[in-house]
Amino acid sequence: MASGAGIQGPHGRAEAPGTEGAPDVEPRQGGGILSTAVRRTLKAGEIPSTLIECVHAVECAGCPLITSDYAQQLGTKRERVVGAVAHYPALDLLYTQPVIPADPIISYRGRAKLIVAPMSLRARLLELIEAEAQHADGRIVLKANSLSDPELIAALYRASQRGVQIDLIIRSICCLRPGVPGVSENIRVRSIIGRYLEHSRIYRFGSDVRGPRYFIGSADLMARNLDQRVEVVAPVEDEVLVERLREVLDANLADDRLAWELEPEGRWQKVPTVRGFDVQEYLIDAARRRSDSGSGSGSN
Repeated sequence: MASGAGIQGPHGRAEAPGTEGAPDVEPRQGGGILSTAVRRTLKAGEIPSTLIECVHAVECAGCPLITSDYAQQLGTKRERVVGAVAHYPALDLLYTQPVIPADPIISYRGRAKLIVAPMSLRARLLELIEAEAQHADGRIVLKANSLSDPELIAALYRASQRGVQIDLIIRSICCLRPGVPGVSENIRVRSIIGRYLEHSRIYRFGSDVRGPRYFIGSADLMARNLDQRVEVVAPVEDEVLVERLREVLDANLADDRLAWELEPEGRWQKVPTVRGFDVQEYLIDAARRRSDSGSGSGSN
């Protein structure tokens, strides 16, 4: 079934996929990318070779920390991560672990668990969806801003047809049609429209029996994010943090005050209020309780 055009949500906001914001990059051998600015810098010889201690400096290109002590590099990178996360209050900072170096550096880089677009994220998401279709108790929950990528939509349709139970929490554009007999009857789509902008991305793959895997990251499920932008998704493995993400998704799926559901015909319908459960108020109260009890830093 074709994905069709984007569907405007109940909030009245639409966002057409495009190429705006794509990074100024050039392809390089091996499938990675080098920024044009960095490539010019290297060609101009502005970085003295005697100062490049990292064996990956020419490959990665442009790391501003390559002249620093390795311990300083790790500390600076951690500060940047914490600073970047602070700008996205939709999903509060769970906690940060110290950056742990390893020897040799190439092994440290090789063990990285980040899934990065445009290199590997699309393939990994398709792999995770297909893996769930292999199980009788297949389960997928995706929380994102938009879903419009045709290949991912087709994969979700196939998974639904093989019995995978799929819940999608999509704030804005959703080109997938749920509940279509023979195509997507095992897929449900909802949108939370309330006081706060629902902008966090959380992906869950796996049933409670087998043990679900959780991922968080920057990427929406759109072609421009998967193919034209640098996006990062990372697995969450700490048990305390996994439970927090489970709580967030379960609360979003239980909401009957702010939730709208997408019908097979492409219309949004307000979910009837029965319990009066408001996910945003619930998460605000939960954050306050953690703050008052001093347990807001997770397992650290």
